[in-house]
Amino acid sequence: MPADPGLEVPLTLLTGFLGAGKTTVLNRILSGDHGLRVTVLVNDFGDLDIAEELVAGRSGDTINLTNGCVCCSLKEDLASTVLGALAQAPDHLLLEASGVADPTGIATTLLAPVFAGRVRLDGVICVTDACLLPDPPEPDLVLRQLMVSDLVLLNKADLAGPARMAAASEWIRTRLAGARIVPARHGDVPLPVLLSSLAPPGERALPVAQPEDCAGEACDHPGHQAHPAFDTWYFRNPAQFDAGRLEALGARLPPAVYRVKGVVNLAGSGTGTALLQGVGRRIRLEPLPADNPGGNSRLVVIGAAGGLDPDWLEQAFSDCLAAN
Repeated sequence: MPADPGLEVPLTLLTGFLGAGKTTVLNRILSGDHGLRVTVLVNDFGDLDIAEELVAGRSGDTINLTNGCVCCSLKEDLASTVLGALAQAPDHLLLEASGVADPTGIATTLLAPVFAGRVRLDGVICVTDACLLPDPPEPDLVLRQLMVSDLVLLNKADLAGPARMAAASEWIRTRLAGARIVPARHGDVPLPVLLSSLAPPGERALPVAQPEDCAGEACDHPGHQAHPAFDTWYFRNPAQFDAGRLEALGARLPPAVYRVKGVVNLAGSGTGTALLQGVGRRIRLEPLPADNPGGNSRLVVIGAAGGLDPDWLEQAFSDCLAAN
């Protein structure tokens, strides 16, 4: 499915130290049942072990994958490489930073004006090996990778065990207050946490939001299947939102909230509707085309199992509604 015209292509920056499990996460995304055309940009193909069953063919700096995705070598000029990848008409861009790279410069480049209206930095995810904490190699580099991230994927929980996972989480939180730590085994995290562009069929503009006929946990809509480590909370309201209040809410969301997605009606908006994307503390509103159907504002919050407070969330989002 081609990217919607008029919408910026979301880009996820994947960072993390050597051996943390970035390749496993990438392969899970590429082999996932999501129907998205994903273009992956990597520093060097030698750093990325694409699962053999995913490879359809290779030509120069491009690997064609059996699911319609593309993997491209990241050249020296980051801006031109990212913009050139748009020729593949991707639904989502995924950029893997080298395991020994400080991602701060990459993230800063992706916020440059040259990408405005074409590519948006959807989120920075740091894959971290829980077994290496609280005494990581190159601690300064590991900390810089963590500091620039919206989500910390604390990987290898099966190998680390509960005590080390707790110690690793504490090491991160004592250095980064409010860090959003997502525990994982073998990089197994629901795709809606990683990719904002994931949507049920026919609902490209409403990623993971609950359809009218959704039966809750018992439904079989793509992206709605229950995961024991994650909870979801849904919000619907016919009233219009105040854009400024929504964007400011991101800074107040508790650490247990990983992602917020939906379509909202905005007071004073030119088109009346906007795509809402939130990762970590960041909430972004992107105006939708004028022909986008309206209806109730609806969004979904994805977070840690047992960590979402429905009453707090209900009040917080209700407080973002525009005054009548």
